[in-house]
Amino acid sequence: MDGNNQILLIRYGIYLKETTDSWTWFLEKVHKCIGDVEGLTMVTDRAPAIVVSIQNVFPNAHHGLCGFHLIGNIVHTFGKNKKTTILFRKLVRAYKTTEFEFYWGRLRNIRDDVATYLSQIPREKWTKAYCPTMRYDYMTSNNAESMNVVSNKAWKMPILPLLEFFRALMQKCFYKWQMDVGMIMFNF
Repeated sequence: MDGNNQILLIRYGIYLKETTDSWTWFLEKVHKCIGDVEGLTMVTDRAPAIVVSIQNVFPNAHHGLCGFHLIGNIVHTFGKNKKTTILFRKLVRAYKTTEFEFYWGRLRNIRDDVATYLSQIPREKWTKAYCPTMRYDYMTSNNAESMNVVSNKAWKMPILPLLEFFRALMQKCFYKWQMDVGMIMFNF
């Protein structure tokens, strides 16, 4: 995210499958762009290929889990329940450990099965209160998902039109950002 809370693409890649090799290749290219960043947090789903690749390429980065994917797994495993979803969101977004523990006790009381499931995942991976780095308010991988939605139909294109789609998309984004900044600069 940039300083205006806008998605800022620093790298994108196209590959046939999400494998450890493809993710490692991609993250090595990202590493060339940003280097070793102190306090870096990467928020992803729980795909094993991503986990291994992050550990290999960014060994000092914190790997956080996407709250949206995690609640999806909970709903899939235990069924949809509004109270569970509300408590989960409060647990994920709690700033202080005391606040987290309060909601954790409530979850244990009403959905011990879900709490037991979540107990198997280190808290620092999915909560703000226990995260060792600054996640700010980024508890999901929504940025990546947003790009997937924008490019959904483009994925069916042959490779060259697909690359042109992404080039044009980035050009439009950078132009818009430049115009937004230009307008702000002239409004003094």
